[in-house]
Amino acid sequence: GVSRKMVANSSLTVALSASAYRVKVGNLPRTIELQAVVTDPNGRTLRGETVTFTLSLSGVPAITGESITGAGGRATFRTTIPEGATVGSGLATAFVESAEHGEASDRISIAIVK
Repeated sequence: GVSRKMVANSSLTVALSASAYRVKVGNLPRTIELQAVVTDPNGRTLRGETVTFTLSLSGVPAITGESITGAGGRATFRTTIPEGATVGSGLATAFVESAEHGEASDRISIAIVK
C-alpha cells in the first residue's frame, strides 16, 4: 500500500519566515524579505503555487505582493519597510490557494522597535 504521513493534517500548509523580525525605527527605510514554503497534505513541497504576501505595520499602508513557488516549494517577496512606519507590533501574512488542495495561510509578527 501507499504510506501516507501526516494523515491527520489533510490540508495544504504554508510556513512563513522573515529575514528580520525586529527592525529599529532609526534604520528605516529597510529591506525585508518574506519567505513562504508550501507543502501538500503529504508533506511534499509544491512548485507553481501563487503566494500572496501582506505586511501590515503601524503608520504606513499595507504592503502586498505575490510570488510563485519554485524549487523546494519556496516563494520569496522582497520589499522595503518605508520611513514613516511607527514603533509597534506589525503582522506579515502569507496566503496560498491551490486548485487541488484548498487554501492555507500563516502569520508572523514583525516589530518596529526604538
